[in-house]
Amino acid sequence: MEESKGTKPADESLGTSANRAVDEVTVRAHERVNQLLDTARPAVDRIASNAHVAIETVSGVAATAVDTLGTKGEQLTNAQAKLMEAVREYTRQQPIAALAMAVTAGWILGRLTR
Repeated sequence: MEESKGTKPADESLGTSANRAVDEVTVRAHERVNQLLDTARPAVDRIASNAHVAIETVSGVAATAVDTLGTKGEQLTNAQAKLMEAVREYTRQQPIAALAMAVTAGWILGRLTR
């Protein structure tokens, strides 16, 4: 079974055409991907830049909040110390009145928790 001489070149030409078509489609696909990448890159860069700015802003606000909380914590500690000293001083000067207030507060709390 011999192939005719006319069939073989036609098959080769069909294969060559198919390969060429695949190559052309591949090149076009790569070019399109590169175009999309070039189009998307500025948007991605802009989004990344905005994200960095947002992170820096949040970081600054968090640092300020930490500083403020530290300051307020010190102020509360100082206020507590002053209040305790005032209570001690009042108790030394008015021991019977302080005892009467403590008993009254205890009685009220006892009634409320029943």
